[in-house]
Amino acid sequence: MASILVIDDEKDLLWMFNNVLERNGHKVFMAENGFEGMLIFENEHLDLVITDLMMPVMDGHEVAMHIRTSEKGSIPVIGMSGTPWEIMPDHFEAVIEKPFFLGILIDKVRDLTLNPPNTVYSM
Repeated sequence: MASILVIDDEKDLLWMFNNVLERNGHKVFMAENGFEGMLIFENEHLDLVITDLMMPVMDGHEVAMHIRTSEKGSIPVIGMSGTPWEIMPDHFEAVIEKPFFLGILIDKVRDLTLNPPNTVYSM
């Protein structure tokens, strides 16, 4: 299946997302902040990035901007937040409001990995 990077500063949520995605056949990379996530992003072949919005060190907006301005800028990004109205939707293919049912995440992952957007971003 897909190689997915999940970035969230809440360790319990990070492990829960890891377990659910792995049970659905995906290879999962985990990062506890945006900076750590971007190191993984630069060094791995990924099909999708899922990131929380509010994190220390490097937030979800900065993660999305880094991805969009990189050579791998067309990789789909899902943003997660308890304050989804603060997400700049043009940087994300999908936005999920926390808390959410895990089935919603699995559906979004399936949609974006089976039918990745052909969007080319320029910032």
